[in-house]
Amino acid sequence: MVVCTDFHDHKVLLDHMRDADFVFIEANHDLELLRKYFNYASLFHLSNVKTADLLCTAAGTGEFKPQRVMLGHLSEQRNTDSLAMETVRERFAHDGVAMNFELECAPRLEPSNVIHIE
Repeated sequence: MVVCTDFHDHKVLLDHMRDADFVFIEANHDLELLRKYFNYASLFHLSNVKTADLLCTAAGTGEFKPQRVMLGHLSEQRNTDSLAMETVRERFAHDGVAMNFELECAPRLEPSNVIHIE
């Protein structure tokens, strides 16, 4: 299991994702919403684009085969579940990389469903 939050430089995370069955990774903000509702602190978090880049690069190396990926730490003002997941899916489609894992967003105000890893 890998938990990645509060990172700005996503490149340092790539090696840590190898062989993970479950990944919880931040997708803190959408770049357009950050421009609209700027928050300096968001610059120290992964954007949807950086998260998508990291996940796609990891999956493209052939060593990243999680069963599930949960996007979390989404900013209330600067992101939505649908924007975060759409950005990840679009990146995989654009690069022609198979998304062989379940993708979901962590609920903001309540516990997530139980995650079963086989």
